[in-house]
Amino acid sequence: MRQLRGEPGLIHLVSRTLYAQAGRKVIRRSARQEFEVNYWGTLQMIRAFVPSLKAHGGGTFVNLSSIAGLTNFPAVPTYSDSKAAVHSLTVGARLLLGQANINFVGVYPGPVETEMVKDIDLPKASSTDVATRILDGVEAGADEVFPDAMAAGYAGPYEAGHKTLERNVAAMLAGG
Repeated sequence: MRQLRGEPGLIHLVSRTLYAQAGRKVIRRSARQEFEVNYWGTLQMIRAFVPSLKAHGGGTFVNLSSIAGLTNFPAVPTYSDSKAAVHSLTVGARLLLGQANINFVGVYPGPVETEMVKDIDLPKASSTDVATRILDGVEAGADEVFPDAMAAGYAGPYEAGHKTLERNVAAMLAGG
């Protein structure tokens, strides 16, 4: 376990929601389950803890999305959709609650050594390395963390597109 450095009183929460199921016969059922766990679970965590974070002067949510949430992966289309929803929720919450000193870090890993991807023939990052990079990103004040080699290839294209749009909305909300 690693203690995060930060201001006294700040609370850091990691919302680890992960659920995916592939296969055409289970797409409708899995889509509901994926959204229930990945999106609705994250939203419920945010709703449950925001009042406490506000009362304690702020804090940080770490929301686990995926590179599949930035572009749809045809092998797991509804998983990609649910992780895109987590990404959108993270950006919206960051814009809405940032002035209350509540930060939202979006995490976008590629395949990580887990049960979910054990049968996928791609290089997989160590869960320990990914966790360390996430904590490093939180300590550095990052809005997004791309915690492995595959994910790092998505950071530049993301910054060039989606991030520009997010910054424009932030400036508009700030009156700029």
